[in-house]
Amino acid sequence: MKLKTLTALIGLSVASAVSANNAINTSVNDDYVVAGDYLQILVPATGLFAAWLHDDPQGAKQLALSVGATQAIVHGAKNVVGRVRPNGNSTMSFPSGHTAAAFSGAAFLQSRYGSAWGIPAYAAASFVGLSRMHGNRHYADDVLAAAGISFLVNQYLISPFQSENMAFTAAPTKDGISFGVSLANDFFAKQSSREYQRRTSGPQPHRLELDIGFNTSDSLKKAGLPGDNLVDEHQPFSSINYFYEFDDGNFIELNLSPNETRKYGQIDQGFSYGGQEYEKDEDVYLAFRQWQVGGTYNWLFPINDKLNTSLGLGASGYLLEFDIDKNDGGKHAYESHLKFMPTVNGHVDYALTDDIHAFAHAQYQQVKRDKVFLAEAGINYELNKEWDIGLKYQYQDSEWKSLQMDYNTRSVVLSVANRF
Repeated sequence: MKLKTLTALIGLSVASAVSANNAINTSVNDDYVVAGDYLQILVPATGLFAAWLHDDPQGAKQLALSVGATQAIVHGAKNVVGRVRPNGNSTMSFPSGHTAAAFSGAAFLQSRYGSAWGIPAYAAASFVGLSRMHGNRHYADDVLAAAGISFLVNQYLISPFQSENMAFTAAPTKDGISFGVSLANDFFAKQSSREYQRRTSGPQPHRLELDIGFNTSDSLKKAGLPGDNLVDEHQPFSSINYFYEFDDGNFIELNLSPNETRKYGQIDQGFSYGGQEYEKDEDVYLAFRQWQVGGTYNWLFPINDKLNTSLGLGASGYLLEFDIDKNDGGKHAYESHLKFMPTVNGHVDYALTDDIHAFAHAQYQQVKRDKVFLAEAGINYELNKEWDIGLKYQYQDSEWKSLQMDYNTRSVVLSVANRF
């Protein structure tokens, strides 16, 4: 049975599904989850160990500040957002605290001491995030938001261990060459301002943008599931966009956006799906996931000093998953699909002032009957050469005609970006 037919048979239920025990929201407790619990502590602890090895008390201070600031942001967001965990145990799902702790340590090790420390630390932090999803403690975008917040806080607070305030000398001797190192008296006091000058004096081709938004509509309503009986009324989500700009102004854009909507209701009439038979008046629990990863190459077309436009071509891949079970379990059915689609997009940017820009972006994808359209517009404020913040409205309409499934979102999105 196609998804459209399935969801059309489901109406509202007054029973709460948040605390129900079914195959979709059951916790997993195994060695992977336990390992993630330990690694979320061990990764930042490794940062302290590295600081000790390098005789770097300033690095230890920066790590403590970065981890503390990240956790303050993450736990503040948890209380404000109040997203229900996938296992229904609490409303502290968004973002992931475990993931934030691990990525804080990994980002510190990468920025402070280089890839020899950073790459294995990032691998361990990624394991922590995956373990939280595997254990059904967090959604994918909970993990993505935590990783993005950790990286951005790290970019703001952490400086490389080999600072320009550390002077190296080399002099020839009769036996070879002698090397020396000295620290300026103001090494700690002026490190931040001098480091900023160093970072911004050269090209900054990279830009990483974290989007955190709230879907203000019932994204499954267009699919045939009526009412407002969502697990989360205003579904929070996150996405990451990465840009690399070439010398001629053209740029590559990569994006990752994992979305999930959960809902529950009562069946109006019996039907079969995925080898299971569902009877009239049974309470069921639903989950739909639309995970997207894609990239485009974009050509810049400046119109004048204030107005810039660009056109991009590329491709995207989608993972579409649908879960259904009885509210109290026992009739789980699951369907998964991979879709690949060419992408065309366009950007328009208008400078209202030197620091404030209005922008709009549209993206269209289609393969046969399946198509995805995204449009967004907003205001962006450049804080300095490295940082900007934006607010935008985003509309997305995904019509998966081959699955008889529609997914529609209308969202308000906060964006924070760092150039480096």
